[in-house]
Amino acid sequence: RGDEFDTSGNPTNGTLGNLITSLDAFANGLIRSVNSIYSYSAQESVETDTISSPNSIPANLTDKSLDSLYSMYHILQSPIRDGNLILNIYNDQGELTNTQIKIPISPEDSINDVIDNINNELTSNGINDVEAKLINGQLKFVNISDSKETSKILVKDDGAQLFNALNQIEYQPLSKINETKMPLPLKNGSFDVVIYDDNGNALAKRKITVNMNSNDPKYSTIEGILSQINTPGVDDNEDNNLNNDIDDYYHAEFINGKLIFSKKTDKNTFIGLDNDSADFGGAMGINKFFDGDNASNIELKQEFQNDPSLIRASKTPTSGDNTIANNILQLQYENVTFYVNNTTSSNTIYEFYRSMTADLANETQTVSSKKESTQTLLKSISNEYYALSGVNIDEELINLEKFQRGYQANAKVITTINQMLDALFSIKQ
Repeated sequence: RGDEFDTSGNPTNGTLGNLITSLDAFANGLIRSVNSIYSYSAQESVETDTISSPNSIPANLTDKSLDSLYSMYHILQSPIRDGNLILNIYNDQGELTNTQIKIPISPEDSINDVIDNINNELTSNGINDVEAKLINGQLKFVNISDSKETSKILVKDDGAQLFNALNQIEYQPLSKINETKMPLPLKNGSFDVVIYDDNGNALAKRKITVNMNSNDPKYSTIEGILSQINTPGVDDNEDNNLNNDIDDYYHAEFINGKLIFSKKTDKNTFIGLDNDSADFGGAMGINKFFDGDNASNIELKQEFQNDPSLIRASKTPTSGDNTIANNILQLQYENVTFYVNNTTSSNTIYEFYRSMTADLANETQTVSSKKESTQTLLKSISNEYYALSGVNIDEELINLEKFQRGYQANAKVITTINQMLDALFSIKQ
């Protein structure tokens, strides 16, 4: 069974623990891979499950110190420390500029102080079209014109741990939240965001890069991934027209722990992913096919259980191409990334399953052999024990007769000695 357990009480080592871990890794890889493929299926809009629950600062506490928000009001999940918030600035084409802004933050500051300091620094650096703002109690960087999150400012370093305290994971390194808060693992790679019309024609396509090892937050944070989608000056169609690209049809946001792709026009358009080598769709839960994240809770999405006719086999809004169904079928022959006990392996679903069952068979054989050896040893010890501690009635009766006769003989000796002593005492007198 093992002697180490997770928070749910399940063993994490020993034969049983290793089996549970392997089963969870198997289900996890299956869920993530199938969901990534199913995210290719274009939808009118996208909203994932809640990935995190950010802390919100009430309006009546925005002038209180960050230290008191943690220690007195228990709004922040960890203390703020003296440090700098470093911001990278990008242009309309998504290119990194030479401007880098550093804002000192202290536990004695209020969230209003932080916002004022950020905006003063932005203004002093000639950045007048974006600002820091508290939206629903959460700190956001937005365009002044429409209050939508901007693609021009990204958090390079949160030295004060402000966003960690607020649990706003979009501003934290993907490598950190991938290990602690992402429902399913994400890996380095890329994916395409594709916009379709209702006839299934691709209107725009943009490749998005995920690199958790990059020092550039554009590639290594959720907010950076969203900024790649929202950058306005990218000519996706290479037609010298900046009004028919991904950012003109949809806007990507991370609101209250959910990733949302919302329409920006009244046109009848659809959005989906394609060529997802980062497993972004499966990790974030975009247009899911499976619910759950391990062997104990994997199941078909409840919406599809209620109405199987909603399951889509095609990638585009038109029916008949069966791309999604064929890709899921083809998955059995392709390598899938599995994560087992903090190690990564790449294998086909069948080979991983066969390896898992082979390991179980070997463990079973080993346990069976140990059981037989132990039972044989136990039987031998038991026989020896009973041989030494058991009672033979006939033998014990004979011994009792011997002891009784010996006692009687000893008694006669003592009687005779007493008589001799009495005789000696009589002579003396």
